[in-house]
Amino acid sequence: MKVSHFILLTLLITVNKLNSQVNNSSDQRGNKKSTVYSKTSELEWELNNNNAENLAQKYYELSEVLYNENNLIKAEDNIKKAITLFEKNGSKKQLKQALRLQAKIKEGLNKKQEAIASYESASGKSDNSQYEDINKLDAKRLKENNYSKSNELIKSKIKSIQNKNNTGISSNEDEIAQSYKQLAINNVEQKQTVDAIENYSNAVQTSSNNTELNKQLNNELAELLEKEKKYDKALEVRNKAITKAEKDGDEKNLIVQKQEIAKILLTTNNKIEAEKVLLEALNIALQKNHSIEAKNSCLQLIEYYKQNKKFEQAILISEQYLNKLEYLIKNDSSLIDKSNLEITDAKIKNLEKEKTLKDELLAEKNAYNYILIFSLFIAIILSIVIIRYAVIVNKRNKKISLQSLRREMNPHFIFNSLNSVNQFIAQNNELEANKFLSSYSILMRNVMDNSNKDFLTLSKEIEQIEKYLQLEHLRFKTQFEYHINVSETIDIEQFLIPNMLLQPHLENAIWHGLRYKPEKGILEINFTEVNNQIEVLITDDGIGIEKSKNLKTANQKLHQSIGLKNIDERINLLNSLYNININYHVNSSDKGTQIKFVFPKLNKV
Repeated sequence: MKVSHFILLTLLITVNKLNSQVNNSSDQRGNKKSTVYSKTSELEWELNNNNAENLAQKYYELSEVLYNENNLIKAEDNIKKAITLFEKNGSKKQLKQALRLQAKIKEGLNKKQEAIASYESASGKSDNSQYEDINKLDAKRLKENNYSKSNELIKSKIKSIQNKNNTGISSNEDEIAQSYKQLAINNVEQKQTVDAIENYSNAVQTSSNNTELNKQLNNELAELLEKEKKYDKALEVRNKAITKAEKDGDEKNLIVQKQEIAKILLTTNNKIEAEKVLLEALNIALQKNHSIEAKNSCLQLIEYYKQNKKFEQAILISEQYLNKLEYLIKNDSSLIDKSNLEITDAKIKNLEKEKTLKDELLAEKNAYNYILIFSLFIAIILSIVIIRYAVIVNKRNKKISLQSLRREMNPHFIFNSLNSVNQFIAQNNELEANKFLSSYSILMRNVMDNSNKDFLTLSKEIEQIEKYLQLEHLRFKTQFEYHINVSETIDIEQFLIPNMLLQPHLENAIWHGLRYKPEKGILEINFTEVNNQIEVLITDDGIGIEKSKNLKTANQKLHQSIGLKNIDERINLLNSLYNININYHVNSSDKGTQIKFVFPKLNKV
């Protein structure tokens, strides 16, 4: 028995370890792309084409999908951008719809006063009396503290929508379903369970054409029934959800519903049927390559077998899952979609920043043209204005050049990182590749978030360096070790350092020095305070610059030359733009390379 316990524990640890990289994946069915990913891709396309009217609509559609999937924070961000563009374009019809959606999102985030303001704004923008009344009812409902009066307002809204075809609302059925849900929530708060169940049932029935909303309401109804220990009715609701999932081809929901049914069966002590349902869920997940659902089903079965002391069955189920785990991870398209969605999100953020910058530059250009025209009449005054303006433009151009040079390093950094992933895959090491990608996405998000910043706090720069070196160490763990040492006299939270200026040298040390060394090398980064300045020493005991050059192709030499030229130009721009003195020196031999940076102690720029 002790041996069985040990084997079972080992298998459980292995399952969780292997699946730690398979986090909450994008919601999708089969091999179809998720709705969020599709809408995000459409938004990226519109950002590239720069059509303001279409762009506003895509922001609205994405926020609507995010709202339906209960991703309210992202929905709020996108609907705000949609409203800004609709107002700018004068799209009155779309604007009132966007304001109502914003109100519902704010309400979901429990931002009551902001939701009331949005409902009232939606009402004020409407030329449809029915639409105006519906928004006013929702605003009054949120202001009302009495449950009975709140319920009366909701019922009035339902009746109003049902009696009129032209309400101005995008989906009358969805609005009615959500209104029934509001009634049910009030009933739960008042402990009116029977009424709550009835209203949830009405909401489920009304939302049959909206798959995501129907799924959400079904789950809430089933959970309420389970909480009230009405297990037969809960099973009935779950079974209906299974029937709909089978009809819609929604494999993930089918598996999840079976898992929930098994929990109810175990609660009612129907162990044989619960085991059967869990096995069905696991088999569907394994056959259809759904990693997360397969893991959850496997762990449920293992827990069930463990509690019933069926250790051999637990081991068999674990082995079945482990044998297919590598294939599952390789063929679960939701993992690819998740990675693609993160990349697309990052692209959208950059496109939005670039668009804002272009708009600013265009506005400045127009202003400049007006000044030139005006100069015909007041030449002396204009001369003063032009001189001052030229100084501002020159400074901004330097900032743009600096940002451009910093972004120039990103493709090279991304290319090298993707080469690392490619090598893991070439070696048939998908697990290491996934692990690398997970860490890489975190680092890239930090890099993208800080891409518009010339300076970071020393603590954030050290954090980025640490994450980057961890990634390189994953690939070259047998070829080098690294140490980061920071003097205790330096307040790393107070002082600033140029963004991504040290990373290219660390990359050169690893790729062009330590990588060619026959034995394991050492890379050290030391931060010290010398003469009221921050001194950074990057030291490696690799093969040195000259020997490294002899081993490189012409193309590799060009890349390295571009990288060093980029650093020199950035340092010159930083020194000029901020009136500071940053310098560095390289000392190399066949025993290694030392790069010494000297930065002024900056608290602000």
